[in-house]
Amino acid sequence: MDSSDIMWFCVPCREKVEKNITVDREIEERCNDMMKMFDSRIKYLEDEMEKKCSEEQVREIVSEAIQKSTESNQADTEDETASESGKHTVPVSAVLSEINERKNRECNMIIYGIEESDSDNKEVRRSYDRDQVKEIADVCEVNIADENMIKLVRLGKFNKDKKRRPLLVTFSTPEKSGIL
Repeated sequence: MDSSDIMWFCVPCREKVEKNITVDREIEERCNDMMKMFDSRIKYLEDEMEKKCSEEQVREIVSEAIQKSTESNQADTEDETASESGKHTVPVSAVLSEINERKNRECNMIIYGIEESDSDNKEVRRSYDRDQVKEIADVCEVNIADENMIKLVRLGKFNKDKKRRPLLVTFSTPEKSGIL
């Protein structure tokens, strides 16, 4: 038993270990199959993109869009139409605005179907919602600390009959949400 290659398990434990090994192998095989599928799909998409548009063409389109948005001084307006190509382009500022919006929302999670507390006290309701989120996280086997949940807000107008407004939870970072 001193050899590092030999392991011994009692019968009930051995059955569990063998079952887990089998499940792990099946998962690994499925993951490998999925990765092969993704690799082939990515290769296909890259090939298709090379047929449609070169890197130089993309740079040219982007520089035209920047130049047009600078000239027109309407960075916050809606989509513009490129005159010489007839193609529909989006101003760079609109793209940057969308990226910033997505960055701001990446720490948010909306949970539906959680019943609301009957209490009139705001802190009791907030504590109840926090406990409900932690309970859901526990069921999902995700560890969420109180300090990582920086904001809990019920969305929409209160309705006595329904009492199941969506709950917006904002985490300190996307990693703290336990999703990533």
